[in-house]
Amino acid sequence: TRACRQMHLQRALLFAGAAASGAALAYAFFSWLSSPRKPRSLTLEYFDIAGKGEPIRLLAKHLGLELNDTRLSREDFNERKLAGRYAFGQVPSLEVGLPGGSERLAQTNAILRYLCVTCGAHPAAAEDAALVDSLLDFEADLTRGLMVIRYGPRFGIELDDEQKAASLEAYSKTVLPRQLAHLERALSNSRSGWLAGTREPTAADFCYAPLLLGLIGRRQQAYDPGPLRASFPL
Repeated sequence: TRACRQMHLQRALLFAGAAASGAALAYAFFSWLSSPRKPRSLTLEYFDIAGKGEPIRLLAKHLGLELNDTRLSREDFNERKLAGRYAFGQVPSLEVGLPGGSERLAQTNAILRYLCVTCGAHPAAAEDAALVDSLLDFEADLTRGLMVIRYGPRFGIELDDEQKAASLEAYSKTVLPRQLAHLERALSNSRSGWLAGTREPTAADFCYAPLLLGLIGRRQQAYDPGPLRASFPL
C-alpha cells in the first residue's frame, strides 16, 4: 500500500542518514588520530653559535613558538654525548614535550619540517611539499664538500693544511657557484620570492637563509653571493 511504501522510504532515508553520519564521525576520528600532536614545550640544545641551530631558532620565532634555547659549551656537549643523549651523537637536538611524555628529535632539516607540519606551515599539496623536501635535501649536496674539508676525519679523509687550502679554493671557485646557481634559478622562477614559490616562507627558506648570510659575511670566499642577496628576501 501507499502507506507501507512511505514507511519503507522513511526507514531507508533514516538508515542512509545514520550511515552518512557514522562515516563522517569515523572520518573525523581517524583524521584526529592521524593529525600531528601539538607540542607543549620545545627545548633546543645547540652551541652558542648560529651554525645548524640558527634555522630552528628563526623558524620558531616566525611561527610564534616559545623555544627554550639551551646554548651548550663544548664540555656540556661531550658529557651529554657520552651519556647517549643525542641521536647520531650530534646536535642540534630538539626535545618536544607532548601529552604523556616527550620525544627528542635530531637533524636540522627534519626538525624544521616537523615544526612546519605541526603548525600548518608545510604545503598541503603533495607536489609543493615534495618541492620543499627536494630543496631541503639539496642543502646536503651544497655543503658536503665544505664539510669534508673541515671535518675530514669524520668521513675517513685526512687532509694536511696545504691540501685543505687547495680544496677550499677549488670548492669556492667551482663547486659552490655551480650549486648556488640552482638556488638562483629557483628564486628567479618563484612567483613569491620564496624558494618554493609559496605564499609564505617554508622550511627550505629557513634552512638556507643563515647559510647565505654566512656566505655574504665571508668576504674571503671566491664566490660572490650578490645575485642571491639581491633576490632572496633575507
